[in-house]
Amino acid sequence: MKKFLKYIIITASYVYCIGYIIFDYPTDTYLSRAIKGIMSLIFTMSLLSFMLRYFDKRHKEN
Repeated sequence: MKKFLKYIIITASYVYCIGYIIFDYPTDTYLSRAIKGIMSLIFTMSLLSFMLRYFDKRHKEN
């Protein structure tokens, strides 16, 4: 259940960040800026963790 919830949150952040890049959601209020910041942070950290796991796996194969 914990992994499923983690994947749901990461997927939601991916969708939100891609939508923000394509449609440029307005960040006029404090709440929308906070949501964008949290989603961007989740997106960045999950992407970095994926890249680290990928390169570590590649390094071990060689």
